[in-house]
Amino acid sequence: MNRVIRVAKNHERITVDEIAKVSGVQSDKVRQILNESIAQETLYGAVEDDTFIRGEEPEPSGIGVERIIEREVLLTRRIPPTCHKCGADVNPEEVDWVGPDTVRCPHCGASLVVTAERL
Repeated sequence: MNRVIRVAKNHERITVDEIAKVSGVQSDKVRQILNESIAQETLYGAVEDDTFIRGEEPEPSGIGVERIIEREVLLTRRIPPTCHKCGADVNPEEVDWVGPDTVRCPHCGASLVVTAERL
């Protein structure tokens, strides 16, 4: 059975007689194995006349299958409106960024935490 399936999977189109010749399995048994394998979905394709035509295997789905889903997430960074240390209003255009999530108060130099929000 495995020899027949292996031969069939390695060809786009192959006759039942050619599979029998390569695998060493009788033609009537090859036809039976092909039909059973197609029904059990261990082999994808069809037997038309006396020729096996390989089909595409479907995409895997279900539990235990890893899929990578990429999506773009838009974020905005919010600078606190006032400094927690000196109480001065903070203008976002006047701050110095000292890290990815930290700015420095332009009035007293305190570090202010920037929050990220999804848009």
